[in-house]
Amino acid sequence: MKNSLRLIGLFFLGAVLFASCSEDKKTFEELTPEGTVVFTQNVTPDFFDLGDIENSSVSFDLGTAGETASTVIIYKSYNGGAPVEHARVISIPFTITVTAAEAIDGLGITFDDLAVGDNIALSFEVEAGGTTYGSGKVQNIPVTCFSDLAGIHSYTTTSTWCGSTDPLTGTVEWTSPSTGIYEVSDWGYGSYQDCYGGEAAAWGSLQLQDVCNVISQLGEDNYGDTWEFNITGIDGPTLSFSWANTYGESGTVELVRDGGVDWPPLSN
Repeated sequence: MKNSLRLIGLFFLGAVLFASCSEDKKTFEELTPEGTVVFTQNVTPDFFDLGDIENSSVSFDLGTAGETASTVIIYKSYNGGAPVEHARVISIPFTITVTAAEAIDGLGITFDDLAVGDNIALSFEVEAGGTTYGSGKVQNIPVTCFSDLAGIHSYTTTSTWCGSTDPLTGTVEWTSPSTGIYEVSDWGYGSYQDCYGGEAAAWGSLQLQDVCNVISQLGEDNYGDTWEFNITGIDGPTLSFSWANTYGESGTVELVRDGGVDWPPLSN
């Protein structure tokens, strides 16, 4: 009797294992990737220029991966508001250009409503194989101003905190990791070399921000001190300013723009 029960038990276990293997196979087949996702690349520029908003536009390449997509539906929203349909693209991949006028059309706003810091968000749905898929991809287009201050500029520094008697001269590079943000190769404009015998080991998170020609100082240096950048005048390619930090270091600088090009009307 025990042997019979054991055989029945083994048969039942084998049946369960077979069913499980069959079910695993079915589940694997059901999990074969379906759907499609959206990607964007080569976004140029990556903002709407408030300084020339009527002529501003953004272009980018639109593509999909996964099932062959028949249509990409583009939605737009303003500052987190409800999205509305912007366009339908049936030729994929595709390079799309969105003007600022097109971006705000249907959102209940005008150019006069736009301000620095606003954001137009493009989101997407995809039609593929008779099914519509949502997409987590969002292309944010901030509203800001065009800025082009990068270059290798020539400086003359006077009136440093350590009492330098001779003007300090040299070059400094402004680089732009993102629109309107600048990092400077030598924030002391030669003063550290003169006062300490060498340039700072690191400059921390210091950055300059240009928003529609208004300059502000961001971040702090490697020692946790904040800095101020105060424009005192502009004469064509020469920018005059003073700088100071919470440690007590300071200097006065005349900065001649790379190539002798005039500076825009910058202010603080």
